[in-house]
Amino acid sequence: MRTEGIRTKTVKQWRATTQLNHRMPVAASTRDRQFSVTRPNRVWAWDRTSVWTTESRLSLAAVLDLSSRAAIGWVLHHSDRGSQYAARAYQQLLTTQRMTGSMSRRRNCWDNPCVECAFGTLKRELIDHRQYRTRDEATWDIFE
Repeated sequence: MRTEGIRTKTVKQWRATTQLNHRMPVAASTRDRQFSVTRPNRVWAWDRTSVWTTESRLSLAAVLDLSSRAAIGWVLHHSDRGSQYAARAYQQLLTTQRMTGSMSRRRNCWDNPCVECAFGTLKRELIDHRQYRTRDEATWDIFE
């Protein structure tokens, strides 16, 4: 690899970005780390991550159908405990859409590994090796 100039992708140090110290209600974790789903659109896993640009921070949210691992889904909404997911307006939206909320346990990435892994790969293979000037530039590159 050295002779050919091939290097492995490195991993940046992890830092918490989720606001866990809120007083909003938290849904119970109903998945119990069971992420094998046989039928499509039965369980979706959600999360968001930050992509930093010179201009400002860009929030990237993803929804994975746990059956196909494709980015889409319905019925059960499994996320972390972040204030954005626990907010009253967000919870009302889930109820309106007849979706059941499920949240991972406090500071436990293993309760939502599917999306955490997808974001980890995306960051390790692409985002961490770029310096985006604008949110539009980051958005275009990520979706490309």
